[in-house]
Amino acid sequence: MARNVAGTDEEVVSQACEILTVYAFCRHEAEEYRKCRESGGSTKQCQAPEQSYRNCAMNKRLEIIKALTDVANTKCPAEAGAMQRCLLQQRDAASTTPQQCDATILAALACGSRYVVASTKQPKTDTWAVHKN
Repeated sequence: MARNVAGTDEEVVSQACEILTVYAFCRHEAEEYRKCRESGGSTKQCQAPEQSYRNCAMNKRLEIIKALTDVANTKCPAEAGAMQRCLLQQRDAASTTPQQCDATILAALACGSRYVVASTKQPKTDTWAVHKN
């Protein structure tokens, strides 16, 4: 199912982050901004709701990445496992730089992201869960 989501890994991760931001983590702020724009509000009139949405998105970014990681851990065991192994090796080896895990991190996040994006395009039979604390 999720493998059919088109786009580069970066594009899919970005799309999934936007979906999670709008529909899970900053739902109220996104709705207020949408209402302002749809009511014919000018850019200036909608500046406060837009800024509120942007602030929420920035403040929730780590939770959003955690949600994508949780999906990857559940739906993408190979990619998530490779990411965990790389991060553990990086932690244990002083000669390893964080950038050495970038490809495996991106692969895991992209795999999880494809499930998030696919779940918004199909009936809710294979849904992903977002746990907000």
